[in-house]
Amino acid sequence: MNTHEEFERWILEEEALSPEETQRLSRHIAECESCRTLQENLNQNLAFIKNSSMIKPAAGFVARWQQQLALRTKEKQESERIRLILGVLGLMSVLSISSCLVIFSPGNLVNTGLRLSNLLKLVAINIHQLKTMLSVLKIPLLIFSAGSVILMIVYVLVGALSAVTIKRIRKGA
Repeated sequence: MNTHEEFERWILEEEALSPEETQRLSRHIAECESCRTLQENLNQNLAFIKNSSMIKPAAGFVARWQQQLALRTKEKQESERIRLILGVLGLMSVLSISSCLVIFSPGNLVNTGLRLSNLLKLVAINIHQLKTMLSVLKIPLLIFSAGSVILMIVYVLVGALSAVTIKRIRKGA
């Protein structure tokens, strides 16, 4: 019932065998060259590992390792941020495209285009007028603006005082 693979497994496993299994394995190793070589090589390698000395790391190994770990961690975080940004941008692109398909459907396309065109023209005209006014009337514009504000305040005050005075006159009359 025991196969050759089972004997190899018994040799390589670290589990304890029953006395009967140990006896069968010993008989098989005496008869089988392959398993005997496997057992001898395993014993030699285990002895070599047990007898070898521990090699100490080079000076500064821990510091270099920690620096490399910190650098790899930072690079991983940066790549995760980039992936997140690209994912958000991709999602926004999909949502924008789908919104455009709804908004710019053939029925709304002409009206939306005209409204957008008119809005852009109005903004461009206002910006151009403001630039022209500021380039020609820099200081006079400031003086005129300040004078207008002061004049408006005076008108409001005069109007308020006039209203109060008229009320008093009507009450006294």
